[in-house]
Amino acid sequence: MKIKKPGLRILKTGIAVFLCFIIGKIRGEMALPFYSAIASIICIKNDYEDTKDTGISRVKGTVIGGFLGFIHLTIKEYINFNPYIEYIIYSFSIMLLIWIVVNINSPKSGTIAPITYISVAVNHASDGNAYLFAIERTMDTLIGVLVSMVVNRFWLKGEKNEIK
Repeated sequence: MKIKKPGLRILKTGIAVFLCFIIGKIRGEMALPFYSAIASIICIKNDYEDTKDTGISRVKGTVIGGFLGFIHLTIKEYINFNPYIEYIIYSFSIMLLIWIVVNINSPKSGTIAPITYISVAVNHASDGNAYLFAIERTMDTLIGVLVSMVVNRFWLKGEKNEIK
């Protein structure tokens, strides 16, 4: 078995993740660069056009999923749901999100919109201010997308077929 040397996509991904953590450090304690890093890992592709397309889908899905997560957390501040009812709400919300992104002709957002929603609504329901949390998580993701686009557009250009 021949071991291949790391290609440009691997290097660009590492650089993008590093930059996401640096930006997160600069932004302060409200930032969770974990989300920026995930976005950059997902968005870095072999060339800028693929990165841009993935990034645009990611932004749409993040904004839509984050908004529904914000609505969920806002309602949850006033209504204490039975856990089983909340599980049903999660499931229907995910179906709603997928239906929305398909109907706005952004089916590639059909994975990230529910992931963003679940991240906001489930993992961080007790983090305090729903509005601020949803904004910060959306900002973290947008930073990851933008970093991946900048790295792939202006830095370390390679041939499209060079990296698999």
